[in-house]
Amino acid sequence: MANHFNMYSTKMEGDKSLGMSNGTSAVFFTVLGLSGSRLAKSKKEKEIIIWLLEKDQEYVGRGTIGFDICDMPWRIDTFLEEKNFILNVIGKVKEKIGWETLNYNPNEDFVLPYIDIFYNMIDEFNPKYIDENNYKEWLEVSEEAEPLNQGFPVCEKHKMLLTCFGCYACNDEG
Repeated sequence: MANHFNMYSTKMEGDKSLGMSNGTSAVFFTVLGLSGSRLAKSKKEKEIIIWLLEKDQEYVGRGTIGFDICDMPWRIDTFLEEKNFILNVIGKVKEKIGWETLNYNPNEDFVLPYIDIFYNMIDEFNPKYIDENNYKEWLEVSEEAEPLNQGFPVCEKHKMLLTCFGCYACNDEG
């Protein structure tokens, strides 16, 4: 099984997609999470990283974590800032931020080409296709006891924002 990521919910001209094996997806989200957790300062930035890290195959199932970029927790009025934040997070992955906390060395030759494709997809995404209801619904279904609603705690070992499933990197290593 594999995970598929698209720019838009329906196929249209200019849409790009990215497909990754389950193993590649795990490393992809781990390195994004390490970078993003260290760079996220605002509540919204932390929410975006947590949303990405909730794509945890150990809990939601292998081959089921694909998504459309239009469904990310964007807000139209702050999209440019959010986009720039994500592009910075993706760019900093190449500097191996936080990789020293892992019990393995991610294969750069394997994961970085996918990071580049994801960067281009975010960079070229047209915000007119944002559905802000996705963000609102995601917040509404989060429970009070979840890290999202508890001041954004991080894993002691990986310094990664915790999700309702715990630490993505710990789950991947386990």
